[in-house]
Amino acid sequence: MKTISWDEICLKNISKEKLAVLTGIADKTFDYALPQKWLEDFSTRNNISYESVRSTTFYVYDENIFGYPVSGCTEINDIIKKEEL
Repeated sequence: MKTISWDEICLKNISKEKLAVLTGIADKTFDYALPQKWLEDFSTRNNISYESVRSTTFYVYDENIFGYPVSGCTEINDIIKKEEL
């Protein structure tokens, strides 16, 4: 999956819908909505703007019936991947 830097997302004013297409997330089963508790905890724990996480992160459903977070933002997605370890 391709990701885009936060600076580029801001510079080009990329919407969440367009980000899903540009990163290939739109080719998967996904949801724009995020679990509220996860969003708040993740933002606080990593000292990241709530809005930056909310506006770039999706819940993706592959074989995993519960879904998992994926961000179209390079910096946020890197943190998500590190937390999976």
